[in-house]
Amino acid sequence: MEEEYANVFGSSDGGVTWTRSDTLHHMHITGLQFIDRYMGWAAGMRFPSSSERSNLYFSTDGGRTWESQFSSEEEFVFTDLFFTDAEHGWALGWSGAIYAYRVP
Repeated sequence: MEEEYANVFGSSDGGVTWTRSDTLHHMHITGLQFIDRYMGWAAGMRFPSSSERSNLYFSTDGGRTWESQFSSEEEFVFTDLFFTDAEHGWALGWSGAIYAYRVP
C-alpha cells in the first residue's frame, strides 16, 4: 500500500502561482497556524516511517522556509496548535496532552 503524503504550498501573488515547501514535504500536518502574514507554526509527523514521531516547525517569512523547533521520538503526536502571539502558544497532543510554548 502506498502511503499518502501531505504537501504544503504557499503563494505570494494572491494564488496565481504556488510553490511547494520542501521542508514540510512528506509530513502529515496536524496543525498549522499563522499569527500574521509572516510568522507561523506547523506541527505533524514525518513520513515515511521516521523515528521522529512529532515535529514542530516555525516560519518567519510567510511559510517560504521553515526551521525545526522541536522533534521527538516519544510515542505522541501533536494534533493541533493554538498561538495567541509570537511568544505564547499551545500544542495539543494524543491522549489529551497539552504542551505550552513560550519564548524564553
